[in-house]
Amino acid sequence: MKTLFLLCQHGFDDFNLNKLWGEVFNTNVASLLIFKRMGFCPSPGHIQHYFRNGDYINTTFFNMLAPDWFKSNLLGFIADNPNKDIFMELGRPCPVVSE
Repeated sequence: MKTLFLLCQHGFDDFNLNKLWGEVFNTNVASLLIFKRMGFCPSPGHIQHYFRNGDYINTTFFNMLAPDWFKSNLLGFIADNPNKDIFMELGRPCPVVSE
């Protein structure tokens, strides 16, 4: 989790990026939880995108927008509460990104 935090900090603070995203196998429960706890918003990924050990695996995309990062980071939420969902604590749902 610390690695993802440092990656976000570097991307948003040093490179002034607007969005970071990642793709996770739906079978990788630990990574799914880390992205959610860091405040990344899940969105539908690819259906049957990878074939491994005789099975097709779906994926989930996660994204974080700069305004959400700065708001949560300024509150010190991520560093102080590594096991809680940011958006649940802020009392609002994960932002919906329109296509």
